[in-house]
Amino acid sequence: MAPDGAFIHVLDDATLDILLGELDTISDFTAYLTKKEAFIRSSRLVFAGGEEDLLAYYMKTMNAAGQHDFSKPDGASFGEGEHITFEPGLYADVRRHPQYIAKRQADRTSYLWDNLINAFTQTVMDGTSLVPDGQSTEVAYLERGLRHMALVSRFHRRIMGDGIAGALQKSLEHERFSRSFVPGPTDPNQETAFFFMTIAVPSFQLPGGYDQYRQMRVSMLEAYGYALLEKHPKLRRVVGIAREPLSREADTGLSEDLMILEDVVWNDELKRKLTERKKIFNIMTEGNLTERPAQGNEFPDVLMRSTPYPFRGNRKERRRRMAQARRKASKPKR
Repeated sequence: MAPDGAFIHVLDDATLDILLGELDTISDFTAYLTKKEAFIRSSRLVFAGGEEDLLAYYMKTMNAAGQHDFSKPDGASFGEGEHITFEPGLYADVRRHPQYIAKRQADRTSYLWDNLINAFTQTVMDGTSLVPDGQSTEVAYLERGLRHMALVSRFHRRIMGDGIAGALQKSLEHERFSRSFVPGPTDPNQETAFFFMTIAVPSFQLPGGYDQYRQMRVSMLEAYGYALLEKHPKLRRVVGIAREPLSREADTGLSEDLMILEDVVWNDELKRKLTERKKIFNIMTEGNLTERPAQGNEFPDVLMRSTPYPFRGNRKERRRRMAQARRKASKPKR
């Protein structure tokens, strides 16, 4: 490592597997490397048993902004003259912790998002994707949407995976159902929103068959995207996904469509057309829209009968808390 130059991370096969197993999205992985670089350059680190122990501390420690970091256990930054040592075995302790196990279980729904990325990648390779009118280069257009889907962290993929799973259940009761994911005030990416839509194939025969249904679905996807940008003008882009409801999957098969709108330049004509399409498709009209914040806990709360201290802090801090608990328990009652 050059003091003022590029930081080179040297990882062996075992450590690399651990990192990629725990930080399996590009955003999570690069955020860890960036925070580790800053931490090591700060000269706060005295010793670490291994890369995996650095990772363990990072995973269970949040800074004042609510982001994983190498801060103090309470989220505050290390002060001048303060240092820290990570003893060997910290990662093994984390893997045994009930909240870590609960996190891994909760993350299962996040892979719905990964499956969508893989499905769209395959349709691009197969040449079976549809794009809105005016998009001349299909691959370049869809690649932009896929890129922003890939930037979503594992925790936010879980939140959206839960939302998509819920939307699919709702699709059993509705011919059309939409669920949007607009960034909240503390989300790291304030520029991008996503939405998921299910649209049933009409029960009557269309003149153009299934292809006409797909074209209609893409048009509705685009209209909803513009409506979302209009409603939230601080957004820079919106990525939309559409597919059939669960109830129709066995009858017609399954296809997915992807749409991205980015850096839209609004004018009177575009606004007029959007107003017309919102009425035609009944999009974001009064009475058919419900908004509520998406909430979640990356490490879900679990009942820990044998662990009287919270899931954060290094081994020294945990020992201190346990010693305090023992002293408190040994005091005679009056």
